[in-house]
Amino acid sequence: YKALGPFTDKLFNPREWRSDYPNAAVLHARDDDAFWAVRILMKLDESAVRALVHEGRWVEPGAEEALVRILMARKRKIEEAYLPGINPLADFTVEARGGEAGLTFRNVGEAAGLVRGTRYRYEWYRFDNQTGRMTPLDLQGVSETSWIPVPPDAGGMTAVRIRSLQPSYPAWRLPVTVVLDLRRDRPVVAVERELNP
Repeated sequence: YKALGPFTDKLFNPREWRSDYPNAAVLHARDDDAFWAVRILMKLDESAVRALVHEGRWVEPGAEEALVRILMARKRKIEEAYLPGINPLADFTVEARGGEAGLTFRNVGEAAGLVRGTRYRYEWYRFDNQTGRMTPLDLQGVSETSWIPVPPDAGGMTAVRIRSLQPSYPAWRLPVTVVLDLRRDRPVVAVERELNP
């Protein structure tokens, strides 16, 4: 399509792509920076992309549809390039199920359709907010779902370290640590990710 010029998804490699104007934030981005960006990009579904492309008022027949296809293919390549490199858990909340409090979360990699059936190894700790020290509690296990039971006597601050068990993506075993203060209305107070060196 003349209107699109050489713009394509075929040779697009997200990890090698560079803009014409160097941006230090992009050049020095870490895996957690890319994860943050991918989560924003995932909010653009095909209907949103189609609506944005339509605003271009393309005259050349087929160009609009081709651009939607190219952008969706590039979006998929970005997801496939960056989600495997980090434990992709997000959107942590505390909710009760059957009278038991639990930590829920979303696996962004599964939401993107990369894989299914991830299991989650978790370990709970008492968290000292003054020193940052974590003391192990006698509650650990493996969950088949994105819901992990909160220790029943978890007054004060606690932390849970979660590793995603997915053979296809070994980097998902790097822990995500979630710090909770169940005395607060919004109990999730911190999320830290261990990154590949």
